[in-house]
Amino acid sequence: SQEIFHSDLWILSPGISKDSNIVKKAMKKNIPIVSEIEFASWYTNSKIIAITGSNGKTTTAHILCEMFNAKDTNATMVGNMGISFSESVLNEIIKPQKVIYILEVSSFQLEFTKHFLPYIALYTNIAEDHIDRHHSMSEYIAMKLRLVQNFEKKSLIVYNQDDKILTKAFINKNFNKNTFSIRSKNTVFQINNDKIFYNSSKKPFSKISDITIQGDHNLYNLISAATCANL
Repeated sequence: SQEIFHSDLWILSPGISKDSNIVKKAMKKNIPIVSEIEFASWYTNSKIIAITGSNGKTTTAHILCEMFNAKDTNATMVGNMGISFSESVLNEIIKPQKVIYILEVSSFQLEFTKHFLPYIALYTNIAEDHIDRHHSMSEYIAMKLRLVQNFEKKSLIVYNQDDKILTKAFINKNFNKNTFSIRSKNTVFQINNDKIFYNSSKKPFSKISDITIQGDHNLYNLISAATCANL
């Protein structure tokens, strides 16, 4: 229907590419286009922890949500998992409450963000992914970095120090950078043999063998969530 081209604003599904003909036509007509997460963020002042990356987003979001709720903090998962961000914000407006949004963000959702500014941006890793949609690895990385396009010096960012692409991307960025690693000892959480240590404490607070979900990838998910929760 041609009626949609008489709109004042489009809120675009992440399933629709910026390269699609209908979007290009809307752009030529100067119709403002934003993503759903951009739109929803206009209507809340609650803290947003945005998690992105090629792998581990959902698991990390689940772990982080469990950490917060175990401390009687009202955290809710939104975005790719659970209910949409906008529906959750609507519920907050109807019934005001103190909440922390744990928002899983894909590169597709970042294509039409303009003012979106999370309290913490967490990057799990960057691997070759969705090249069919983003055309090249450099464009894919650039799209992921849109998550921090509005960040300032004091803005909190958490990322994988063992990921060469992320380390290179953030080396000259003047943010409040916090890293996690399963190799480095220059992080809040350190791994030594079968033990996890906090802030160079000599007494470990957990054994890796006691963790229910095993594997290095899940260890990354755990310490990334713990680093974020610590902040």
